[in-house]
Amino acid sequence: MSTESLRMTAEQFDHIRPALRRFAQGSVDLVRAVLVDGLSPSEAVETFGVSRQNVSRLLIEVRKIAADVPRDWIFVQEFMPAEMADRVRTEVASARNALKDPDQA
Repeated sequence: MSTESLRMTAEQFDHIRPALRRFAQGSVDLVRAVLVDGLSPSEAVETFGVSRQNVSRLLIEVRKIAADVPRDWIFVQEFMPAEMADRVRTEVASARNALKDPDQA
């Protein structure tokens, strides 16, 4: 996953900051350094003394928070036929709508 697609302004990061309260302060600092300040994940590994996997996991979790999706949802990027992609997008839209209005499900 490219961190470029995840970049945020300081204001955007501050907006989701309350949702990051379950993270340790060091993790929040790491994520901000990558997403706002432009530190690469490799640089974050060295600077914060954590594993590459930990950096990746944190960025995925924050992406979920920023996208306002449930924690048990996963990000999937796959090649598929166009008609299958259309069906998947329709199902995802239905699932998102059900989150907003459970009576619609």
